[in-house]
Amino acid sequence: MGRYGLYKDLELILWSCLSSWYYGYHISELNFPEASITCTPPTASKLIGSNSSLFFGLPDCLGIDSQRYSAATAIFTVGGLVGSILSARAMNKVGVIGCIKLTGLLNVIGSGIMFAAPHWIGRLNDSRASCRVVAGLASGLAITTVPPLLSQISKTSINSIVLSHSGSIGILNQLAIVLGIFSAQVAGLIATGMKGEKFGGWRYVVMISGVVAVAQLVVGWIRVPNELMQRREVASQQIHEGMIQDEHHEAQYANRIPRTDQQDEESSPLLFEGSQHHIAAATALKHPDTLRALLSSPALRPHVLLVAFCLVIQQFSGINAVLFYSTPVLKGLMPDKSGLIGILVSLINVAMTVPSLLLIDRIGRKPLLLMSLSGMAVSATLLAIGLDRHFQVLSSITIVTFVASFALALGPVPFLLISELVPPQAVSAVSSLALSCSWTSNFVIALAFLPLRNALAYEDEQGKMQGEGRVFYVFLVIHVMALVVIQRRLYRD
Repeated sequence: MGRYGLYKDLELILWSCLSSWYYGYHISELNFPEASITCTPPTASKLIGSNSSLFFGLPDCLGIDSQRYSAATAIFTVGGLVGSILSARAMNKVGVIGCIKLTGLLNVIGSGIMFAAPHWIGRLNDSRASCRVVAGLASGLAITTVPPLLSQISKTSINSIVLSHSGSIGILNQLAIVLGIFSAQVAGLIATGMKGEKFGGWRYVVMISGVVAVAQLVVGWIRVPNELMQRREVASQQIHEGMIQDEHHEAQYANRIPRTDQQDEESSPLLFEGSQHHIAAATALKHPDTLRALLSSPALRPHVLLVAFCLVIQQFSGINAVLFYSTPVLKGLMPDKSGLIGILVSLINVAMTVPSLLLIDRIGRKPLLLMSLSGMAVSATLLAIGLDRHFQVLSSITIVTFVASFALALGPVPFLLISELVPPQAVSAVSSLALSCSWTSNFVIALAFLPLRNALAYEDEQGKMQGEGRVFYVFLVIHVMALVVIQRRLYRD
């Protein structure tokens, strides 16, 4: 029975993580094929507006300028914000399984619009922007739905292995995201070529996510009914009642805290452990599934705000700024293989998520977060020095260590905390709030980074920009502030 339960859990986990994979894939799907889409190589100018025999008369290139390309790409965050805001209402209406299926449906629509652009909507190049909004909606809904579902799976499992590895299961959400980013980069390289010389190949790239979404919908329709998690909750309660004599299982089911022998109280996943007055406060709330009720509760408000803080720090940590510098810095070491830089950075992100998967239930969330932020702080300092003094090797090494430190904990753990710092019935509301803050922070960083960098830098006598690394001292201050908050507030009464 236990082995059967393990197989069923793995099937459900992998199925739900496909939605997280979409999120990562959409983030990166247009990065590599930019030249193929915009026809920026000189030899491509004659192809703009021409028909391709590979795609049923659709043009190989859209021929849009870089400004409109950037705007249509950035509008993805707007769709993500809207999806996160609406996620709580969607989960309350169709359930968490229904939301996962909805992400698949939205991905099919978004991928289809993008693949057929501009055929479906006359000759409007802006049809690509509309598909990015739909992709953003799917991603915003996915990123607020998958982490709570993974937590729910681990808490309602009949298999002891799943019960005792809730942290590792939660990390699979981030692993799926970084695998999506990596696979999009690889698909772009294969379909469009190292320099984007394979015109029209970008349609293959955007088609992949639609094909995977169709497969997810088919499996979901056949194997995953919308009422599945309600049934698991009932089965879990029945098992708990039958194991009331077993102290270990009683702690796992009654307190909803999967633990290992190595964990101490502070590294325990749930703040509610040893804090019975928090449990009482959560139970006393008349409407614990509303954000207003949570923020009005003195016992729970700090933990709701802490979850939002962790998701905001994830964006303000400087990870996007480091990725921005990865191409110009690493290009000096790989001048003939600049197209592989994004793939290299994505591969590092994937590789360093694996240690988090193995360590999260062994050493705990808080120590891993402190290690991650400390590594990022040291890397930010050295990267600032390397950029200011033009130490290319030092800059290249610290870019790698910065990305690796981020992937160790600050990337995956904040998503995990959403389901562990608040009562189960409040997860959807808190998830919607926290991820909405995350999308907003992402948008702010995208707008403010370059102006801030330019404001802190200066021009030398030859008119060249100097002091570009100074902006990373700002991120260093954010890392130190986050270290203090995490050390003082996480898992404290």
